[in-house]
Amino acid sequence: MNYQDYLNASAKLVEKCRKEIQAGLQIAKVCNRPFVIFPEVFSPKVFEDTEIFAANLPVTKGMSLLEIGCGSGAISITAIYRGAKSAVCVDRFKAPCECCMFNIRLHKLDRQMEVRQGDVFSAIRPEEKFDCIF
Repeated sequence: MNYQDYLNASAKLVEKCRKEIQAGLQIAKVCNRPFVIFPEVFSPKVFEDTEIFAANLPVTKGMSLLEIGCGSGAISITAIYRGAKSAVCVDRFKAPCECCMFNIRLHKLDRQMEVRQGDVFSAIRPEEKFDCIF
């Protein structure tokens, strides 16, 4: 793929995102589980790598996860279903944090997951450690 092909493919993704945003709330499935996608959040229906990452994240039973740029929370929520004991989800923007929290509640994982707004440095406490960072 040459550079122009890459730019053309990126432009198509941006256009697809615009259509998703105009349609309002969306439901996307990741690893056969439903996720509500808010209008200002990257959609797994458009960015198909979410499914690949969620399915292939090296999760082991009992691990703790930090997800930077959580979006809908699909990756962290899938990690909990796959055996992770806890996840901290961080995003710089308000809409992804709200979307992630909505999906955490939808999947009834409030006790195992936490959402924080901020960049990775301000949102993580100095003493915190994680088994996996995505």
